[in-house]
Order: sequence, then C-alpha cells, then structure tokens
Amino acid sequence: LPAEHRALLQDAAVFGTAFWPDGLRALSGGREVDGILDDLTRRGAVVPAPSSRLREQREYGFSHALFREVSYGRLPRASRARKHLEAGTWLVSAAGGTPRNVSRPEAKGEYAKPTRGPKLFGSTR
Repeated sequence: LPAEHRALLQDAAVFGTAFWPDGLRALSGGREVDGILDDLTRRGAVVPAPSSRLREQREYGFSHALFREVSYGRLPRASRARKHLEAGTWLVSAAGGTPRNVSRPEAKGEYAKPTRGPKLFGSTR
C-alpha cells in the first residue's frame, strides 16, 4: 500500500474497531481522507458500516482484525499517546461535547487497566 494509505490505517487503528472520516482528518492535521478510504474500501481493507454511532458521521471498520492489529503495531510508540488524546478529544466533540453521548467505552476513557500476567518463559519466582 502507498505510504498515505498506511498512515491512514494507523490513524484509524487508534480509534479501535470503528472510525470516522472527520476523526481521521483530525488526527492527520486536516488531510483529505475520502479518496483514500474509497481506495481502501475497493482493496478490501476497510468496510463502511451500515449505520453510525455518531450522528452525521459516516462510520467505517476494518474488514479484518489483523488489518487493525498490524496497523496499530506499526504506529510509533512515541506518537501513540498523543494520537489517543487527539482521538478521544475528537470523539467527545463529535458526540456533542460530553462523553455520556458516546456509546463506546474507549471514548469515555474507560480503558482496561493493564494487568501483569504470568511469565511465559523462564522462572516464575
């Protein structure tokens, strides 16, 4: 995929399983995204949702979880926190200014707390 397509997929992955063109524009500094989304739809990487959880916003999703996982994994760690903050800020604004209007837990800041699991290799002492 061209670099601009990969960058858009990385921004989309920050939102999670669903994303919106205006949100992608917010994360990319206003870059035009509609043509890229059309091309990614034709290529089978993303799919338009039949309805949107945000009023007056077209919603898209990844056609397969691996597209999201790989795209997010390639996002430089140094920019993840900033991108998550920008995505959350946009979601709150798009939902009418209050997280209560958003149905997704991520948009309300209800992220799962990291936990320490068992060590897979080596000593467990």
